Amino acid sequence: MLEGQPSTQEKPPRASSSNIHRLFTPTLQTQERKPLQEKKGLDPPVHTVYTVSMNNPVLFDLSATDSRPMYLQIMDQIKHRIAIGDWPPGFALPSIRGLAAELRVSVITVKRAYLELEREAAIITQQGKGSFVAERPGIQEELRRKDLLEHLIKAVELATTLGIDRAELKKQLVEVMEQTRKK
Repeated sequence: MLEGQPSTQEKPPRASSSNIHRLFTPTLQTQERKPLQEKKGLDPPVHTVYTVSMNNPVLFDLSATDSRPMYLQIMDQIKHRIAIGDWPPGFALPSIRGLAAELRVSVITVKRAYLELEREAAIITQQGKGSFVAERPGIQEELRRKDLLEHLIKAVELATTLGIDRAELKKQLVEVMEQTRKK
C-alpha cells in the first residue's frame, strides 16, 4: 500500500446522531479553528454557515382596509410593475404558491389574480415553467394608458360629484400638467 492513501480495510466512520449533529449544526464564521497539525491526522470538522438574504423585500403592499378584493390589489400591483418597467417582457413572476406564502393569502387568491391577468393578456403561464410577463409589443405603454384612463375616470366621477363642470375640470387638468412640467 502507498503511503498517504487510506487502507481499503479501514471502515468509514458510522453516521451516529452525534456525527450528524456535528456535521449539520450551524456555527458562526468567527469560531476559533485549530491548525491542522494539532488535529493529529483527523479530518477538519465540517461547518455549515447559514445566511439570510435581505435582498428579497415584500413584493406587494396589500391592505385589509382597501375595499377591493385581495386578488384585484395583487393584479393592480403586478400591472403597475409591468407598466413602469420593473418587470420587462419575459420576466418570470413569482410562483403562485411562493407569492401566496409571502403575502399570507390563499393560493386561490393569487391563482385568481394570475388567471385574470392571463385573460387580459398581461402575462402568460407555461405549464411546469411558471408565469411570465407577456412578450408582446407595447404591453408597457398599453398598461400605462389603462392606468391613466382609470385615474381620469375617477377624477371625472369626483368632479361630477363635486359639481365641477367640464370646462373647469379641463382648466384644472391643464394647470396641474403645467405645474408638474415645471418641476
